[in-house]
Order: sequence, then C-alpha cells, then structure tokens
Amino acid sequence: MTWIILDDNFPDHPKIRKLSDEAFRLYIELLCYCGRFLTDGHINQIALDKIDEGVTYLELVDGRLLDMTADGVYIRSYDEWQTLKADVEKNREQGRIRQLRHRGNGVTNAFVTD
Repeated sequence: MTWIILDDNFPDHPKIRKLSDEAFRLYIELLCYCGRFLTDGHINQIALDKIDEGVTYLELVDGRLLDMTADGVYIRSYDEWQTLKADVEKNREQGRIRQLRHRGNGVTNAFVTD
C-alpha cells in the first residue's frame, strides 16, 4: 500500500480553491490511482475514461493541475510531492530483506524495533 501526500494548506491553494467539488474529488482520485498503480503521475486515456466518466479532467487541465500527454494526462509536479515508483520499490525490497533476515534468525516481529 502507498500513501498520497497532501500539504495541510492544500485546500487553500489558489489552484485548488477555484475547483468545482467534482474536479476536486477527481484530482484526489487521480492522485490515489497513481499511488496505487505506481504510474509516477501518468494516467493513460483508458484509465482516465474509467475514472472520469465525463470531461471533468478538462477543468484540471485548464486549472494547470494536469498536462495533456499523447496517451492521457500527467499530474503536474507529481514528482515534487509524491513518492515515485523507484522509491516505493526500493522501500518494499528493503522491507522484504529485513523480514527475511529477522525470520532467518528466529526473531519475531515482536522483538524487532527498527
């Protein structure tokens, strides 16, 4: 599981403040989609059409939150705020190795503190 990161001032940012409720929700859904599927901020048109059954995403493009790409959209500045795929995979691998090391030593999670 991954997490999305939102600054506590996020709702007050001028770009966000002027969004419709529907566009605000869509933006959050797109952030979650990218985090879940580790797309680094890219959403292809097929996925976009399933998430946004209309053209609400155009409000996000007009609001300079999304950029159009050849095959969908990209969340602008995604890499500045969200964890990228390479980092998620690195952290998962480190966790996997840590678990194997502790299990191999007969140590249970109850005794692991790091």
